[in-house]
Amino acid sequence: MHLTIEHSTRYVYDAPVDYSIQQLRLTPRDGFGQRVKRWHLRVNGQMQQHADAYGNAIHTLVVDRPHHEVTITACGEVETGLDLRPPPNACRCKCICAAPR
Repeated sequence: MHLTIEHSTRYVYDAPVDYSIQQLRLTPRDGFGQRVKRWHLRVNGQMQQHADAYGNAIHTLVVDRPHHEVTITACGEVETGLDLRPPPNACRCKCICAAPR
């Protein structure tokens, strides 16, 4: 299945804010039955990308000028339902849930 995704988050402040910082975990990755065809983040600040311990993309967003709002939009295309192996550094943990007593 081919998915076109657009997700926006908007923070609006009553008074001007001088500085905002956030970690964004909004980027899907290939594997687990999906392939990312294209992906983009739009923000009204500066971003730096790095990877977490599992290889997931994390963006640090910094807005270091006075502002009344922060808008973050993630958009792209993802193909799902594919026979793809998980990425090599993906977590292979198994969760075992016990029934409450």
